Amino acid sequence: LAWLRAELAAAAAANQTALLIGHVPPAERLWAAAHRDAFFDVLQSASAAAGGAGHVLDVTSLWGHTHRDMAFAVDLPAQRPPQVRRFTGLIAPSVTPLFVNPSARVMLYADGHHSSPIDYAQYVLPLRTPGAAWQLEYEFARAYRVADASPAAVAALNDRLVLERGARSAYAAWRERTTALYPNEQTQDLCALRHPQRSVAYYACRERASRGT
Repeated sequence: LAWLRAELAAAAAANQTALLIGHVPPAERLWAAAHRDAFFDVLQSASAAAGGAGHVLDVTSLWGHTHRDMAFAVDLPAQRPPQVRRFTGLIAPSVTPLFVNPSARVMLYADGHHSSPIDYAQYVLPLRTPGAAWQLEYEFARAYRVADASPAAVAALNDRLVLERGARSAYAAWRERTTALYPNEQTQDLCALRHPQRSVAYYACRERASRGT
């Protein structure tokens, strides 16, 4: 964590974005609460450093492990308004056929020096189809009607998924290709990912979801 803190502080000082790649995402039931809290403490301290320097630090993260297609955004507490800091995560389904058909993701970047992806293409290999071949399943920006895969866009999408049942149906279809999710499980997962420390905002998220259209 000391190494991560130093790297994020350097990115904040240079007014850069940061790309964090890991295997197990920092979600409830996947990380011990103490470890998850320590991780977000590091992100918040880096955000505070960014605010103090007059910069905004956005951290995009890429994960696996769950074998499911997921996207989440966490708003980090602002130290100095109007600074906005976000930690976003894109979780890719697996290439191994456990729970789902084999999947592969191709990330798209604006240029060779841009540290955060702007879009991705998701491919799938439908094993039960005779003569199966890899095929494009969807492109993130087009499928979810967002401008790109930036932290701001992912955060806005997260809010839509909580509030709009129609948007959640597409998300659930890609998240769980073999087992349908019940609506309360969908929103519980989305709210838990957005508010991993189970703050008052988490329960407000659940309440908004219950009134969603």
